[in-house]
Amino acid sequence: MADKYALRGIDTLIAAGCQIEGDLLFQGGLRIDGHVKGHVKGCAQDDVTGHAYLVLGRSGRISGGVWAGDVMIDGLVEGNLHINGRVELLSRARIIGDIHYMSLSMQPGATV
Repeated sequence: MADKYALRGIDTLIAAGCQIEGDLLFQGGLRIDGHVKGHVKGCAQDDVTGHAYLVLGRSGRISGGVWAGDVMIDGLVEGNLHINGRVELLSRARIIGDIHYMSLSMQPGATV
């Protein structure tokens, strides 16, 4: 899945050390290496570009629910995931909540 994200590109980056308080609405690709305290909601741009996708880096943290098309997680999510497509949990992923998904891939070490 990492190759899929590389081809699409990341439109928005929330870098390590950055903290956002409040709900976040995004389109395209979003990478979070910082901390978001609030819900993270992706919305489709149009039929050509596809749906929103989220990459949560190893230092990334989300304290709230997540709605997106696809996600790749290597950080901490304290909330429920509502994913229309694929969820990929890397080895350091920690999910404290429920996951709703179409497809799930989980590396050894990931916890839900």
